[in-house]
Parts: sequence; structure tokens; C-alpha cells
Amino acid sequence: MRLGFRDRPDDLFAVAGMCLLALAVIAGTGEGPIRFALALLFVLFLPGYAITATVFPRGGGMDWIERIGLSIGVSLAVVPLLGLVLSATPVGVRIEPTVAALLLVTLGTTVLAYEQRMGLPPEDRLSLSIEFEIPRWRDLSIVDQALALGVAIALALGAGGLAYAMTTSPQGLAYTELYLLDSSGGITSYPSRLNVSQEAVVILGIANHEQRGMNYTVEVRLVSVHYVYNPLTKRNDTVEDSSVTRDVFPVNLTDGGQWEGRYNFSIPNPGDYQLRFLLSIPPPQAQPYRLVQLRVHVT
Repeated sequence: MRLGFRDRPDDLFAVAGMCLLALAVIAGTGEGPIRFALALLFVLFLPGYAITATVFPRGGGMDWIERIGLSIGVSLAVVPLLGLVLSATPVGVRIEPTVAALLLVTLGTTVLAYEQRMGLPPEDRLSLSIEFEIPRWRDLSIVDQALALGVAIALALGAGGLAYAMTTSPQGLAYTELYLLDSSGGITSYPSRLNVSQEAVVILGIANHEQRGMNYTVEVRLVSVHYVYNPLTKRNDTVEDSSVTRDVFPVNLTDGGQWEGRYNFSIPNPGDYQLRFLLSIPPPQAQPYRLVQLRVHVT
């Protein structure tokens, strides 16, 4: 039996298919070994493989062990980089935008890899050819039969132990999402520049992944600031001039619950401000549990 590809990039089709399958399973199922395995594949291998296939579309440049190792290494570099980029946006590092960014990067580079490879002559394209023949059981010696049975039993016990450990292990990391959207539910039209006393709207969102019901308290604080250039860091430092609590309200969510609420505000005086939303949980803490803020310049 022969397995492989050359003229048609079946590996890239498999990458795209595995991405979509992983996305469907991650989004549509609860905790489980299949979901965990596909999530690991989606995060730790597929993005790096697609990027590697884009950069190295030709065959013969490296062997498959090197290509697989490079794919894992590139994935390990790309995922934190995406997290860093997302952390600098109002969306933040949340599950949904992280998965969407990974999917976009992987599928986008898969398309580029396809174009790169199909532009090469068939004999220069990356290829794989594996030939194997399944031996008949009766043709094996007693020793080989015993070894085959031992390997099969070991694999079965290992797979069963892994499945048991994954299904009976403690729940994953507990956390709460706090995010801020513009008035249309997007991230592109935040009211960052306003006139004096102009009405503006943002949407505050909370998602409970704490594995228990939560009683949150939201404090809305308007902070007047000015910015001072720091020659050492070559960046502007934020100096707070005053801070006023605008609103305080509770939000109670069951495990897995999500809440979004519109918040209307206006600022009566010109200047630079930060509209901060501070999320607290009992017992009272010195620092807020979560914090998002919106920079606003008023003229």
C-alpha cells in the first residue's frame, strides 16, 4: 500500500480540513479527550506547518522530521505573538478572538502555501511517499506475534489511561472575561474623541468561566489625566489629576453565563480622560479583579 502526494497538495487540504474540524469540535463540544487533542493540534502544529509550507514549498530542502520539528517551533512562536497583539487591542486575550486569529493565520498561510507550491514544476514540489505492506498474521513467527500483541495491549492501555486522566482530571483554569465594545458591538468605532457634553455609548461585557456562580460589582470611574513625555522610555507617561466614581452596579452570573450592557456617558469639561470599568468580586480586594478602560479626548 502506498500513501503520499506530489502533484496535488493533499497535505494543505488536510491542514484546512483539520482547522475547520478542530474549530467545530472546540466550539460545539464540552471537555473531552477528542476536543483536547484537536485543540493541541490546532494550536501547536497546524499554524507552524502552514507557515513552514509557505516558506519552504520545495521538496528536498529538509527532511520530514526537520519539517515537523520546525512546524512545532513556529507554532510555539506564533501563538504568544498573537496573544501579544490581541492584548494591545480592546478585545483583549479572550478565547474567541484568539481562536479566530489562529484560524485566520493558518488558513491564510495555507492559501499562500498552495499558491507557492502549485507555481512550481511537479518534480520540484514538496512530496511524500510511504510504502508499507501489512504482514499476514499467520506469516509472523511466534516471537513477532507476541511482540505485536504486547504493543497492541500497551497502546490500548496507554490510550485508555490517557482518556481516563483527561476525563477525570480537575477542571481547567477558572477566569472571567471583561471586555469593551463600541456602540454597534464592534471594536472599530470607540468614542475616543468627543465634544464637551456629547453623549456617547459603549457596551460592557462580562463572561463567567469561574466554574461557579459569581456576584460581580462593576465600578465606573472617570479619571482626568495628562501625558508627560519620558525621555528614558521615549514614551508618554500617564499622570492622573483626578478620579470620580460615576456608577456602581452589580452583575450576577451563573457558571457559563454572559452579560452585555450599554453604558451611556458624557464629559462636561475639555481634556484627556480615561473611562475605567473596574470589576470586583467578594471578598473585597485591594486591586480590581479585572479592568478595562477607554481613552477619551474632549474638546
